[in-house]
Amino acid sequence: MEKFNNPRFVYDVFGIDTADFYNIDLANDNRKFIDPYYLATLSHPVAVKANNCIVNFFETVRESLASGDYDNARETFCNNLTEPKETCLGISYSGVYGKGLKELAEYALKTIYDDETLSKTIRHIEDIKLFVPNIGDDRVSDICTNVIREILIDYTYEQCQLYGQPTRKLNNKSYKYWDDSQRLWAAGNKEQYVWSDDGLPKLLVPKCFLTNSRYNTTSFFNLSVLPNLIDEELARDESSLIQTRKDGSRYITKKSMRKELQRNIGTLDKINALNFVKQSNYDLDDFRKALGDNVRQRYKK
Repeated sequence: MEKFNNPRFVYDVFGIDTADFYNIDLANDNRKFIDPYYLATLSHPVAVKANNCIVNFFETVRESLASGDYDNARETFCNNLTEPKETCLGISYSGVYGKGLKELAEYALKTIYDDETLSKTIRHIEDIKLFVPNIGDDRVSDICTNVIREILIDYTYEQCQLYGQPTRKLNNKSYKYWDDSQRLWAAGNKEQYVWSDDGLPKLLVPKCFLTNSRYNTTSFFNLSVLPNLIDEELARDESSLIQTRKDGSRYITKKSMRKELQRNIGTLDKINALNFVKQSNYDLDDFRKALGDNVRQRYKK
């Protein structure tokens, strides 16, 4: 497909100034991602439906892994994935084409299956971003887009009806989506919005779906690893990291603990994040709570 040099924003194509959906550049990639952690916090009716679908999907995968049925888990998690070009979200090198989604999903699943700690620790699809190398916001967003594709198609149709934009069925071309009522992948062929400039279907995404995700390894170190290590260090009688306030209370700064940790283990990366979980039997629910509390505090400021 030709990559357009000039952006073509959907609001301009629709002839509107604002809407419930994000104003994507239809011609090029938009560096925005669907974050399933954030999605679960929203009350938007489409977000609630999408979150339930994603949770249902990943629970199905986890059940297969727990029973030792790796082949079925791979069939569910990997084999129906395609590059979701319709949303124009994510990162790629040419136009709106990404690469290797199915292969990366297989790598992530095998990594989880082969590690007992990972298998027990990862309970939500976004947890993969914390511990599995080469899997970040973009690829988790791509997987989730595949899962909720028909939910976004329905949403796009409703918005097109609202703004008088044409939709049509694509001849002899179905799409795959996760049917959470049947707990399996299904094929659909509903009417879609097709952009006249390139003749390809496009999906609209509610603005509230898209955020700068903080569910990542950096946040995990800041909100989970460092506070736990600080508590352990403060429990010692003596430590070069401990400072004393005027009132006699002792404290350790995250900055000094971070430097000490880097001296001991090197890069604060996904491998070392997993090592921390293995050594401490850390429960990721504590991180999810700490991140939620941190986000709420930031919004209060």
